[in-house]
Amino acid sequence: MNSNHNYELSRKNVLLENLLNKIAAKDCCTTYAEFDNSSKNMIQEKFMKDSNQIENIARCNFATLQSDELTSNPVIPENVYENLPSFLKRTCGLFKDERERDVILTSALTLVGGSQINYQGNYDNRNVYPNLYSFIVAPPSSGKGCMSFSKKLGFYIQNEIMEENARTLGEYKKNVKKSKEKGAEINLVTSPPKIKAFFLPANSSAAALIATMNDSNYGTIMFETEADTLNNALRQKWGGFSDVLRSAFHHESVQVSRKSDNREYINIESPKLSLALSGTPNQIMNLLHTPQNGLFSRFMIYNFDSDIIWKDVSGKDSPNLEIDFDKLAIELKSMYDLLKDKSIKFQLTDLQWKTLNQTFDSWQSGAVVYYGEETVANVRRIGLSFYRITMILTMLRAIENKKLESVLTCDDIDFKSALQIAKVYLIHGILMHQKMARITSEPKSKITELLKKLPKNFSKKIAIEVAEEIGVKSRTVHTYLQELLSLNKIKNTEFGKFSKV
Repeated sequence: MNSNHNYELSRKNVLLENLLNKIAAKDCCTTYAEFDNSSKNMIQEKFMKDSNQIENIARCNFATLQSDELTSNPVIPENVYENLPSFLKRTCGLFKDERERDVILTSALTLVGGSQINYQGNYDNRNVYPNLYSFIVAPPSSGKGCMSFSKKLGFYIQNEIMEENARTLGEYKKNVKKSKEKGAEINLVTSPPKIKAFFLPANSSAAALIATMNDSNYGTIMFETEADTLNNALRQKWGGFSDVLRSAFHHESVQVSRKSDNREYINIESPKLSLALSGTPNQIMNLLHTPQNGLFSRFMIYNFDSDIIWKDVSGKDSPNLEIDFDKLAIELKSMYDLLKDKSIKFQLTDLQWKTLNQTFDSWQSGAVVYYGEETVANVRRIGLSFYRITMILTMLRAIENKKLESVLTCDDIDFKSALQIAKVYLIHGILMHQKMARITSEPKSKITELLKKLPKNFSKKIAIEVAEEIGVKSRTVHTYLQELLSLNKIKNTEFGKFSKV
């Protein structure tokens, strides 16, 4: 036991030494963290040549986030909203409540990124596009429902695509009818038209999802205000596309082979999918089960609890959000049309790349020291999401300033805003990671005991009855069943019924 303790202490000291060596002379978006006494002694031994040196360290780009930040879910700073490009500033300015405003910004970034077509950056020597994954997590009736307004921003883009689908399908049906009338004389029918979409339904089959992604020229967005919609699809035999979601985040190729007359094989080399979800804490647990699920770290998590305050629902002296978002949707459609015949590349400056690498290196090292190596994926993928946010802000700024060129360079003000936004998502993600880890690390003996006492075939009602006998609350049974499903200990035979494997 002593050898293990000494190994862990030595490992921590090495990591701390690495952190200390990475401190920059300049102030840079991260803050000083409180260490235990032995760690503070290390800092003092290395840096305290005089009594003021520790104050200099406190202002440096230190590795971790302040302890008080990691006991609550911070809001996105006010100065970020002051410095946003006009489109997002006006969109978020329609909401006074700071949590609702953060929800709108998070979901709007995801939707707007999905609408920025023909736009490409390069991150870690790979081509990337401004497609984000976001997840708003909050209790029922807490204010996250305002996310639905962000979806309205894509109305006219989706509407145009649906009209095009109707037109091409109508022409196809006419040709089918003419071919039947003329018999063998002429065949006017080639193949059914492609069915395109901007909004991709979460309750799609895996084959339909890939087919629609393939048919849609510019990419798609899955936007669901109830995470259960996606969860229910992923639980079905026809809807097992969690692997597709994981691959699409990195624009990695996805394939499907469908049974048809021609045995169709579809391969998408570089899928462009955005994903915006909202749900309750139970819903994120039901969907992802554990923070070790590869999909978890791909999301920008924004999590908050609701205050028990009645909201004035009279609408007096408040803007008509339906009208305002309709105008914003028309504006976004104009931006979308503007990009249709473009091919635009994005770049950071050398100094911005240096700041990005130093900041995320520090955040990653700090996450390992304080929260374990399992949080590394969170930091690394927030790094990619941060880059995509800089792309989105830069494009909006260029259109606003009427300086849409073939190569866009990030402005420092947008770089700083994106870094502040990313820091908030990183903190929320770490807190959610810790919360989910605590839940999934509850004594496994109860789950094992429940599985042992359940009959070979059982319903959820029977599972609740058996659980109550061993002291497990009924509301916990669903979580236990989901974990047993993910571990392949049981399987769904039909809705609400299970069988031991």
